[in-house]
Amino acid sequence: MADRTPITDEQRAHARNQISSILNANGHWVETETADLLVDAVMTAANTPALGSRLTTWATAEDMQAAADQLRAIAPQLTGPLAPLADPVADWLDETANALAWLAPYRSHEPGFRMWRTATEVTNKILGKDTGQPDATVCTHCKGNGADPEDEGDYDANVHMHNPTTVGPCPECHGTGTKAPDTCHPAETNGTLALIRGSGDWTEQDQTHAADVIQAAQRVHEAKPACPNCGHLWEHHGDEVCGVRGRHNGKAYECGCTDAQEDHPTAGAVS
Repeated sequence: MADRTPITDEQRAHARNQISSILNANGHWVETETADLLVDAVMTAANTPALGSRLTTWATAEDMQAAADQLRAIAPQLTGPLAPLADPVADWLDETANALAWLAPYRSHEPGFRMWRTATEVTNKILGKDTGQPDATVCTHCKGNGADPEDEGDYDANVHMHNPTTVGPCPECHGTGTKAPDTCHPAETNGTLALIRGSGDWTEQDQTHAADVIQAAQRVHEAKPACPNCGHLWEHHGDEVCGVRGRHNGKAYECGCTDAQEDHPTAGAVS
């Protein structure tokens, strides 16, 4: 492994900000002193010879190990303030795989969940597997960590801060960190049954609220003038033809009604 250039104060400050951002994004709040200690630990690892061998052959570690190899391969070509951190990050990926791969993947309530997820996100970015799209299975309210983002935890007067271990579970996913699959919930209004797609529990209050919304939408629709011939709203009639699209025998077609609103000056909505 090539010798590393000693880290400068500017590089240290930049590395501290990067480490703080990564930890904060994954639910870990750190003070400046703690971030400095992490930078020191990383740079100490950078000046420590690598073991030269891998301690795990679990399939779950393969991507992480491949990312570490790729990062080491491009390290000599890297420039800028983060260049000295390439090899230490590769070492961190290897050590994370050694320590955690045998139990991966982790559920949100398990101790290694956040550490493994952070390393996996870094791995995906290095390997180009990061799509930039959020995981559809992750709860959007708690970002997958299972904790209530609006609960600061109990205040501890001894240390003058909130205790993060007392934060309650996320009210949306009930602490699982995952989003419930979408399903169709029934809502009946005026004798008509509508299906509302959504996730989570469907309470009687939710059903009443959905019915109110449907009725309001129906009133707005019925208040608009419509063609008495085809029943579609006049606003969809343009260029002397109704452009509403429908399907017949599996094929798409346009309504094609040629009536004009001027021919029916008193025409209202058609229910």
